[in-house]
Amino acid sequence: MSALRVGTDEGDAVFSASERALLGWVDAVAGATGAVAPTAAADLAAHYDEAEIVELTLLCAATVMLNRYCTALGLPVSAATVERLAAEGL
Repeated sequence: MSALRVGTDEGDAVFSASERALLGWVDAVAGATGAVAPTAAADLAAHYDEAEIVELTLLCAATVMLNRYCTALGLPVSAATVERLAAEGL
């Protein structure tokens, strides 16, 4: 988790090549607009088949949509969740 949160090269030692390709894909899908760069798509395709890529993309997009939905509507978060996130430094 710290490698994901800090965003340093530490992830190169922690994550496998397929995990790094997936993280790059998630960043490209969730953090930008328009088509994903061909390099990110090629990196992902080297480790996952077409059906897996469709599923991973849908999961990423659904997560982004649900987070945006909850944030836009200001949906409440339980006190227990707030405490857990605070204890984890989030």
